[in-house]
Amino acid sequence: MMKMKPQLRVLVYLLGMSSLLAACTRAAAQASPPPSRLEQITQIRVMRVGVAVDAPPFVYLDRQGERQGFDIDLMGEIARRVGVEVEWVDAAYIRLPEMLRTGKLDAAVGAIACSIEWEEGVEFSLPYHQPAQPAPPGRGTLCILIPPGQPALAEKLHQMIAELAVEGFIERLNGKYLYMRKELQ
Repeated sequence: MMKMKPQLRVLVYLLGMSSLLAACTRAAAQASPPPSRLEQITQIRVMRVGVAVDAPPFVYLDRQGERQGFDIDLMGEIARRVGVEVEWVDAAYIRLPEMLRTGKLDAAVGAIACSIEWEEGVEFSLPYHQPAQPAPPGRGTLCILIPPGQPALAEKLHQMIAELAVEGFIERLNGKYLYMRKELQ
């Protein structure tokens, strides 16, 4: 049996330990789940919100071409409270669910009814607007569309809507925008 020099023995030991440490690090990295969409939003400090622009008084463009409306103010306040900025993404109403499913959006607004037409592949926030009069199917109670499988994001939006309702913010938006409905259409 050959005897190793002490320096060589230390080198072999260190190589073995570094290999073991690298294997443990890889295993730990694989075991930890990726950050939730809400964690990603708060890290980058931006929430990408899809918006169908032609839905006054909930979403419309003013004379300067700036987005205005109930939904714009609502999402702006939610983003402010979460500590992020809103990146508005204009999209056709029909494209919003696919953009949510593929991760291009974190939420979507634009007078979106909480109805069965959206059910597959998207989730809804708590309702934030109820019509004063009965509405036809597919219209009426409004929600924020949320990507599927994002429970932390959904819970945060539910919490924000509930807080805003209790504080009277949503009622103030009703007063600010809904009187405009006839003149905007």
